[in-house]
Amino acid sequence: MTRVAKGIFLTVIGLYVLVALYLTVTDRQLSTTAIALILAGCALMMALWWISQANVTRREPSFVDELESALNDMPQALGLFDATGNLVMSNREFADFFNLPHGFHEPAIPFHELERRLGDDINMLSILRRTRERIVAGEVDYAYETRDDGRVLSITHRPTESGGAMVTYHDITERRFANLRVGFLASHDMLTGLLNRGAFRDKIESLVSDREAGWSEVAVLFMDLNGFKTINEEQGHLAGDALLCMLAGRIKATLPDNCVAARIAPDVFGVLQIGAEQPQSITGLAKILSERIAAPLELEDTVLRMTASCGIAHAPAETTEADELFKMAELALGHAKAEGRGTLRIFETQMATSADKHRRMEVAIREAIAADLFEVHYQPFMNIRQGGVAGCEALLRIHHPSLGLISPLDFIPVAEEIGAIGEIGAMVLRHACLAASTWPRDIKISVNVSPLQFAGRDFLRDVSEALAMSGLPASRLDLEITESALLADSEQTLTLLHKLHSLGVRISMDDFGIGYSSFNYLRRFPFDRIKIDKSFVRDVASHQDAIAIVRAATSIAASLGMVVTAEGIETQEQLDRVRAGGCTEAQGYFFCPPVRAENLQGVLRELARDTRAVA
Repeated sequence: MTRVAKGIFLTVIGLYVLVALYLTVTDRQLSTTAIALILAGCALMMALWWISQANVTRREPSFVDELESALNDMPQALGLFDATGNLVMSNREFADFFNLPHGFHEPAIPFHELERRLGDDINMLSILRRTRERIVAGEVDYAYETRDDGRVLSITHRPTESGGAMVTYHDITERRFANLRVGFLASHDMLTGLLNRGAFRDKIESLVSDREAGWSEVAVLFMDLNGFKTINEEQGHLAGDALLCMLAGRIKATLPDNCVAARIAPDVFGVLQIGAEQPQSITGLAKILSERIAAPLELEDTVLRMTASCGIAHAPAETTEADELFKMAELALGHAKAEGRGTLRIFETQMATSADKHRRMEVAIREAIAADLFEVHYQPFMNIRQGGVAGCEALLRIHHPSLGLISPLDFIPVAEEIGAIGEIGAMVLRHACLAASTWPRDIKISVNVSPLQFAGRDFLRDVSEALAMSGLPASRLDLEITESALLADSEQTLTLLHKLHSLGVRISMDDFGIGYSSFNYLRRFPFDRIKIDKSFVRDVASHQDAIAIVRAATSIAASLGMVVTAEGIETQEQLDRVRAGGCTEAQGYFFCPPVRAENLQGVLRELARDTRAVA
């Protein structure tokens, strides 16, 4: 009730009381109606006063309760201090720090009483006294304090208009640990707990950039786990993860104090070493780690033996490029893997030269695809029994504006590596079939097929589309595959070859004799033709074993109904030898080099009259 309302209310009550006294003193008689009205008015005034008081009583405690509840629900401990440092108000969290009742304190609790209540808690006493110093300074401030039990407090104090301060204490221990965990996961591999690739690179950067560290050289070792992909596929990812964890544990247990380990890739570990004579120290460590990795591993009742290929790079103190050192180690590892399992290679300058050449070739291939810089040349092969041209082999070139004519020996391996061989192979099939459709009908077209074409694209569809587009009969298309195509995925490849055969396409085994299982594959698949590798043809005039292999191949091929082609014929003597050895076809510069498509028709007419091919 406002003051004005109270004044009016009391005035009316007073008037009623005066009227009643006057009537009593003067002994006047009132009518029953007047008396009833006076009594009713008094009762009404009393009722209104009681209701107003009841509302005030209910509203004021409710506001206080809500305020106190809000303060007590705060996650922070809050205390309000006056200008002298005495505690005026605190919520439950703050009061629990000092074993105080929470709420408004009347009178205010002196600062020395807070100190007394802390007792022997020296750590908390120090925190409290530093808080008072900040209050006296009268500025907004933030601070972090760590208690003896490891709990971390975030402390904030803000000055008030009266000269005091509002102080909050917030226990952020869990948040701090969560942030630390996030930071750990950002720099470490989740599976093994080792540094991840990015953090490992940053570690190298910090070391090679710090010339005050006092180290002489830094060395990096990369270790690739041979055969890990197979284990992952055959035994499952859980088994693969368990294997990685066990190997990571072995590596950490073996490393000296001047080393740090990392997981660089799914199956590659890295080690950084400083403060030792290099590359002797890191090389010795690599051998020890390789032995530890090769020790038997028990995994779900299976004993595994792993090997690792190792690449090493080291840099003297004047080196400042971490990325360069990282790249050097990767190049060394690449060469080690290329040379065979369990190999260790130290970076050499020519590796970088080779890598630069590889990158330039990759760029050239992508430019050739984008700008259609490929050219298909054709080299005829001859029937050396009856004479005449038996067919032509399609040989791809890149006609690059700055690099000139690039041989397939240079760009095909790179195209396979970067995953472009499927697109390139399909293009060659289309061009070759279209060109062959304009030749005499007895001349076949032979196209080389990469092993990766079997695995990547729908090769059967590529062949079918090329034949359909060109109108070339399937029997005039001859696909040349190497033994490596069969080794890659024997059963799947053989199934695909049978499907191609069912279309009427001819299948030849190229480079016959240089693999371990050439004769075995002749039994497993009905090839139409085998091409004896030019390394044997080159030696037939001087080595009896070479001509013996040629005779063995032609004998088996004849019994299986296969045609035998000798590659790389360059002299009349070689031609005579392979013909005597049983070959029915020959190909090489002796007859004709590879020629452009626009020149081929004239070459075919000349070769049709070439008597050298006639026995």
